[in-house]
Amino acid sequence: MKPEGLPSDWDCGDLELLSELARAGRFREALRAFDDRSKRGSSTPPPEAEYLAALAAARLGAFERASRLAESALSRLSALADESGAMRAANLLGGVAFEQGRLDDAEARFEETLRRAHLLNDAQMAARASNNLGSLVHLQGKDALAVNLYCSALHVYRMQGDRLGTAQTCHNLALAYRLEGRFAEALDANHQAVEAAEQAGDQALLALTRMGRAETWLEWSEPTKAETELRGALELAATSGDEAGVGEAERLLALVAMQRQRYDLAMRHAHRGRKIAGRLRCTELRGQCDAISALAARAIRQPRLADRFRLRAVQAFRSLGASGLLRRFELDWAS
Repeated sequence: MKPEGLPSDWDCGDLELLSELARAGRFREALRAFDDRSKRGSSTPPPEAEYLAALAAARLGAFERASRLAESALSRLSALADESGAMRAANLLGGVAFEQGRLDDAEARFEETLRRAHLLNDAQMAARASNNLGSLVHLQGKDALAVNLYCSALHVYRMQGDRLGTAQTCHNLALAYRLEGRFAEALDANHQAVEAAEQAGDQALLALTRMGRAETWLEWSEPTKAETELRGALELAATSGDEAGVGEAERLLALVAMQRQRYDLAMRHAHRGRKIAGRLRCTELRGQCDAISALAARAIRQPRLADRFRLRAVQAFRSLGASGLLRRFELDWAS
């Protein structure tokens, strides 16, 4: 028997396939399966399928499509009084808004997720929302609050044996430690993030965690170790179809080139990262690539070009309310 509300030409097997592909991190296949099944059907896909497709699209960096699918899923799940499904859709919308630099929208969605999680007594989803809020406040320069939120989420994930959540949160915690200058703690958190991502078998997440470890190596002025890590991470991101991950790897390769004083190469990597950021509307990535280009252009004595990139970077960081990133860039520029 079909679940109540499931369209006549969709069955449980269709949803199970999408769910299995998403759980396995096979997001490109999941999105293709959704599209193929939708073309064969005569009715609107069920909201659960829309949510899974939105999740896959978001993990592949297709944020516009992810937003449309998740908005539809949230509206329909709310109408069906499916509080758990609506909670997941709201959290996903918050993540997409965060990636696109719409921080007010992201904060509202994460807080909505947290409220729903508390009402449902869902500790794991509350942890996920806390982790996401941690990323948001960290971007705003509230480092101590971010660390507290991450540690709270990590405790829940470890208690429940959630390797994906553990990997994501350890990655975020490493970033917070790194920006506080706590490099040994950052590297330890990086190692834990990579290990958890490997155990989870999620290629896109493994790429992200390896990039985080590479950035810590860069902070320790170890460009060779960082580049080795990044080459593997870039291959993983490309193989898994994670375009946003490819853009992040290009940004970090630009930083490797900066440490080696290969400024033309740094500008090429930053340009590739910026193109991907523009296509995906990732304001933070675009701003960081502009900041690298500004410093590289000034190093090769192109002041007008440097000033143009600097203005674009500052505008991007200010539009995000990313005071931590702006402060760090201004220190680099001043030095």
